Parts: sequence; C-alpha cells; structure tokens
Amino acid sequence: MPHVRGAFPKWDEANTYIHTYINTHTSIPSANELRICHSSISSRPRINRIMTSLQHILKIICCSIVLACIFLANVPPDKSNDKQSSTNNSRNLETPFADQFPDRSISHDLVKLCYAMGTTSNTIPDDNVLPPNFTTHYYVDKTSTDTQAMIATSDVNNYIAIVFRNTEPDNLDDWKTNLNFSLERSQIPGSSSSVKLHNGYQGALIGNGLASELDNKVRDLLGDSSLNLNGQVYITGNSMGGTYSLMLGV
Repeated sequence: MPHVRGAFPKWDEANTYIHTYINTHTSIPSANELRICHSSISSRPRINRIMTSLQHILKIICCSIVLACIFLANVPPDKSNDKQSSTNNSRNLETPFADQFPDRSISHDLVKLCYAMGTTSNTIPDDNVLPPNFTTHYYVDKTSTDTQAMIATSDVNNYIAIVFRNTEPDNLDDWKTNLNFSLERSQIPGSSSSVKLHNGYQGALIGNGLASELDNKVRDLLGDSSLNLNGQVYITGNSMGGTYSLMLGV
C-alpha cells in the first residue's frame, strides 16, 4: 500500500494506523476517522515540543540572571565619587534632595514661577499668580518661534530667576518646535564639535538670539547696585521650558 500523503507529523505512525485499519476492517477509513487519527498523532508531539521550547527559554533566562548577578557582585565599587564628596562636601545621599537645595523656599518659588508662566499666553503673568515679593524686570516673546521667557528678582532672597514658558497644547508653533527633533551641531559657545542638540529647541533659544538677549539683560541687572542682588541666578521652566533652562544653563 502506498504511503499516506497528509499533514501527519510522523509518517510511520500514520502508515501504521492505515495498515492496521485495513487489516481489521473491510472498508476504507472515512475522512472523519482520518481526522481523528491526525489529531491523536499530532497533538501530543506538538504540545511536547512547545513545552520543551519553553523549558529551554526559561533555562536561558535563569542562566542570564545568574551571570548578571555574578558580574555585578564582582564589579569593584567606584570610589571616585566618595573622594570627591569628602573633598568638596558634596550632596549627602542619605538626605532628601529637596532638603539639600540652598533654600527649600527657593524651590517652591521656582515652581510657582513656572506655574505663573503657564497661566498666560504672550503676556506678562498677572501679579496675583506670581509668588509674593517678586518683581518682573523683563518679558520677551519671540514671535518667530512663539517662545516666551521672563526675568524676575526675589525681593526677599535677592536672586535672579529666568523662567521659560511650557508648551501650549493648542499652539501650532510650539508643536513645530517640539517635532523638529533632528540633531544638529551645538551652537553653544565653547561646546565640542561632536555635541549635537535638538534642532527645534536650539533654533528657538540660540538661533533667534533669545539666549544672548537674556544673558545681556541678566548682566545689566547684576550691575545695578540699587537692586542689592546676591549674584545668584536660577533658570527654570516646565515641559519645553525645562529644556530651554537646561540649554541656557550650559
């Protein structure tokens, strides 16, 4: 009898079944009986193969975890940070970061300034949303990229705060800046030629002269003895404004 040609995973078992059936029956097996044969022969090996594969995968994962633990356990600790902290009295990791800020009230004021910038569009924030005892000295709105920034001073702590506005959800110009995320060579003075920055943010802060404008205004304020400033300058912002603050701080 010729071999059966079907979707059987094991031809010998299928042919054995057919020959046994012919020897014990006088009629040819029906299609339903052949399907039962196929199911009984193929299902168990398939499940066994799946279980075996899963066992191999689990073994690989377990071995990887063990090797990673062994590697990390043998890595010598980096004592350079310990030496640095002992020499310059740097941040104590056991103390919450907020408690190590020069003054917790300053961090609260900076958050409030970010909130105040977000309450208005293209205009100076109202005094009722600004933190108390703050004086606004400068506000700029770069219409080409719709970028806003404000310079204010604290009448209590005598520092300067530069605040950038966040992304306005319904402002198309802001989203054009956000989505212009190709990397271009840094235009920050003194930066390495290998440093690349977000093209949209760099253009809105440096390309249109906003950074230079803010820098000149801060220098003017620091040179004004009547303000009795302590020389400290804090730069802050929320969302897109946070990115501007980091870039300007560099």
